[in-house]
Amino acid sequence: MATVPRPLQDGLEWKETPFDLVPQWTRDPSTTAIERVCRKQLSIPPEDPCTVTFHTSGLFNKLYVVQYAGGRVIMRVTLPVYPGHKTRAEETTLRWVRESTTIPVPQVFGFDDSNDNEIGFEWILMEFMEGVPAHTRWRTMSMEQKVAFTNRIATFQAELAGFGKPGGMFRGIGTLDHRVSGNDNDGENLAKVAPGLLVSHEFFMGDRLQYEIPRGPFHSSHDWLSTELNIVILEQSRVLETSEDEDDREDAEEVLTVANKLLSLIP
Repeated sequence: MATVPRPLQDGLEWKETPFDLVPQWTRDPSTTAIERVCRKQLSIPPEDPCTVTFHTSGLFNKLYVVQYAGGRVIMRVTLPVYPGHKTRAEETTLRWVRESTTIPVPQVFGFDDSNDNEIGFEWILMEFMEGVPAHTRWRTMSMEQKVAFTNRIATFQAELAGFGKPGGMFRGIGTLDHRVSGNDNDGENLAKVAPGLLVSHEFFMGDRLQYEIPRGPFHSSHDWLSTELNIVILEQSRVLETSEDEDDREDAEEVLTVANKLLSLIP
């Protein structure tokens, strides 16, 4: 009997707050399932210990520390806010930064950009990198250390900025993804990394994945900003159509007026 596939956004719901929509987990990832996946990915023998401990969570992800004989790794399980695209773009970006720059980022050991797996969510298994947030050390650092640290960060920024300059590697506004670019001598497609669909919360919050809008890569800041404003217009127009709250309707009318004016002013 065939297994019924999970809905693409299974495990996710959006909670409305006074200021924004916030993603919520409708169920927690199973640490037992995480252990099974890690054993497969890291070739951990059944008789060897492997422990999975919840570490921390962010807006879209839950992080787990996986301890085994080979050391520690991080399993990052993500909500399906942008099914497939978010996880694949993050894996692509991490690998590209690691291979193309001197910026220290974790090595990726494996990933799944679908929820068709034992965990039931998209995930990335990556290197555990030691460290602390810079702001926790800043007050106790000497001026020489602060200067060296700032110079290092500036070097990282300059490295990344160089790829977008005229004659650089990247063109357009979007999130890194694999693109097919011609054939090699054997007729095989050559994949390269290039800006693709823009994975940004403005484009996927709530039911915005259903909006019929351009999603990237954008050829200019004009195209990108126009789409951002059109999202606002679509959102506020819906409020006018569906809301019975007079205050909400008044706010929507004001926002629509400003958004349409800004849209007309974009050169």
